[in-house]
Amino acid sequence: MKIGIWFGILLLSVPAFGEFYKYVGPDGRIRFTDDYSKVPMEQRQSSKEYKDSAGEPSDQPVSEPKAEESLPAPTKKREGGSMTATENELVEIKSRLEGQRQELFLEHEALMKEKEALQSEPRTTRKEVQAYNEKAAEFNAKIKDYEKRLEIHNKEVADYNERIKSHNESIEKKKEEEKEKEKEKEKEKEKEK
Repeated sequence: MKIGIWFGILLLSVPAFGEFYKYVGPDGRIRFTDDYSKVPMEQRQSSKEYKDSAGEPSDQPVSEPKAEESLPAPTKKREGGSMTATENELVEIKSRLEGQRQELFLEHEALMKEKEALQSEPRTTRKEVQAYNEKAAEFNAKIKDYEKRLEIHNKEVADYNERIKSHNESIEKKKEEEKEKEKEKEKEKEKEK
C-alpha cells in the first residue's frame, strides 16, 4: 500500500510540459498559441513548435532586428552632382536608423547573455528560487522594453523605406516626363523640316 502511494506521488510530481506554436497572424504580427488548430492551415508546416517546462520562467522570446531591414540608400546623385534637401534628409535618417539598429543588436546580444546566466543560476533553496523569480521578473520587463523599442524602430524603418520608394518613384516619373518632352521636341523638329 505504501509503495502504491509513493508511486502515485512520484507520478504527480513530474514537471508538466506544454507545447506551443509560433505563427504569423492575419494582421502580420507574430502570434503564439498552444492550440495547433488555431495555426492557419497554410502555416502549419512552417510554424515552429516550442516545448516549455512549467517550472521555467516565462521568458518571452526576444525578436532580433530583421536582416531584411537593411536600409536602401537614397537615389544616386543627380547628373548635376548635387543632392536635393529631401535626399540629404533621407541620408541623415538612414544613418540614424542604422545607429539605432546597431544599438538594438548589441542590446539583444546582452539580453541573450543575461538570459543564459539567469537560467544557469541554482534554484534549490526557497531563497534562491525567490531571488531567481525577482531577477526573472526584472528580465521580462527589460525584454518588454526592448521589444517596444524594436517595434518603434521597425515602424520607423518601414516609414523610411516608404519615403525612399515614393522619392524614387517621383524621380522616375520626372525622368519619364523629361523623355516625353524630348520626344515631342524631336517630333516638332522633324515636322519643321
